[in-house]
Amino acid sequence: MANDRLLYLDFIRVVANLAIILFHYNVWTERLVAADFLLVRNYTMLGEIGVSLFLVLSGASLSQSTKGDFDAPSFYRKRIRAIFPMFYLVYACFMGLALVFHQYQFSAERSPFAFALTLIGLDGLLSTVIPSYYLVGEWFLGCIIVLYLLYPALRYCFVRSDILTLALCCTVVLLLQNHYSFTFPLQRLPLFRIAEFVFGMFFLTRFTSNRPADHLLIALATIVLMVASTLDFPSLGAITMNMYGMVAFVCLAYAARFAPWKPLEPAITFLSRYAYPAFLVHHIILKQTLVASSRLIHSTVANLFVFVLVVIVVYSTAYAFDTVLAHLRQPGRIVGYIKATAGRRS
Repeated sequence: MANDRLLYLDFIRVVANLAIILFHYNVWTERLVAADFLLVRNYTMLGEIGVSLFLVLSGASLSQSTKGDFDAPSFYRKRIRAIFPMFYLVYACFMGLALVFHQYQFSAERSPFAFALTLIGLDGLLSTVIPSYYLVGEWFLGCIIVLYLLYPALRYCFVRSDILTLALCCTVVLLLQNHYSFTFPLQRLPLFRIAEFVFGMFFLTRFTSNRPADHLLIALATIVLMVASTLDFPSLGAITMNMYGMVAFVCLAYAARFAPWKPLEPAITFLSRYAYPAFLVHHIILKQTLVASSRLIHSTVANLFVFVLVVIVVYSTAYAFDTVLAHLRQPGRIVGYIKATAGRRS
């Protein structure tokens, strides 16, 4: 099971994270260098598929980790421990640095109560409608948090009928696409992304059964998604990009399962383990690294070199934050380190 997890979950997590980093890297480099040097010309699609991969992956990961007996309070406690300590640590460090170096301005339009959105991880999600103190992470972190809140109810329905639950979620998305009229961006609405989340649950359940009928069902669902996305139905609208993300997830999962990528396992494991802190820090690291190295980008090859440099810095920072958090969670380590240091000095 550990190897399966690496192949179709850890691998996809790495691909999704690198796609998001590459998307934002192109956003920043387009502001700083000539368009001819961009690594990806149509990078908007890259970002949208990366987001969709994360949403499908979240549903799949939860489906795997909550097999068997399910206890909602225990589930919520685990999600809180997995998300918020790292989020708070990264936010506090970067906010402190931004204030020290005068790179963050407190606006009068921000209410002190808006900081509550940061405390619950929804500042990025609601940043387009509520002036907040959004600094790290992405809007879809808040989207995933909301879907986590809904997960016990979704799982209850899913266990009773996975196909019916997925069909109902797809219906909700279609209705929203054709009747939504509010100013909040539809693509950021958690209910609009619920089909991708439940599709991840559906895929994981059928994929791990290893029954030919289940693999055939996945293939049929993928074919339906591919055909519908290529026919360009007007009623689908933005759903088309979500379909691309689900199809990409299936393709990557099967590729990871059957490709002979054993030599890459240590690298994939490392990049997957630190994907969350890397996701939180990549915006700020990108900005600072590119401002310092933009003069080096005089060709596409040089741009690729700087991108690799950015990825190294992002994951090095993520590793550092993970190490600090591990020590903070075990105060005895810090005390032991202080005593050992004091002993060497004496």
